[in-house]
Amino acid sequence: MSLPLVSIIIPSLNEEEYIEETLENLRKQTYPNIEIIVCDGDSVDDTVKIAKNYADKVIVQKTNIAQARNLGAENSKGDFLVFVDADTVLDKKWIELGVNVMRKQRNVVCVGGRVLPKIKEMKYRILYKIGWDLLPRIFAKFNCPQFTGVSIMVRRSVFEEIGGFNESTVSYT
Repeated sequence: MSLPLVSIIIPSLNEEEYIEETLENLRKQTYPNIEIIVCDGDSVDDTVKIAKNYADKVIVQKTNIAQARNLGAENSKGDFLVFVDADTVLDKKWIELGVNVMRKQRNVVCVGGRVLPKIKEMKYRILYKIGWDLLPRIFAKFNCPQFTGVSIMVRRSVFEEIGGFNESTVSYT
């Protein structure tokens, strides 16, 4: 059985300091069947130049972050859509584990994953642990799953059914 394609969509805006490490990390994922799409909000630094060295597609269009995510989805081919921030490092098995869950459990429509902090300062590492690891687990225990755009995987069919991200509520700041 062939592996489903996973489209990884990365919104970016002036991320030259972070995006290369993120893209290198994604290329080292254990899941092999991926496409990487960077949707840049018209950066004035070298973000686009760096992204072109790693991504399968780079789209430059002045957008907010929700519009960039939706634009990436529109230009993708994957059965599963992964949304990752440009300054995010994922566990190397994140995509593989997510695909395995989604393929085995058809009622699961979205999964989140562990995010590894790039910042070495302890206060930021603690914030990462609480905000992107512990809080989603706690909410899930109370049957109220919460996902952040930092790292989520969703079935394309469900993403399209709900109309993607609400473009009127999220902007680059």
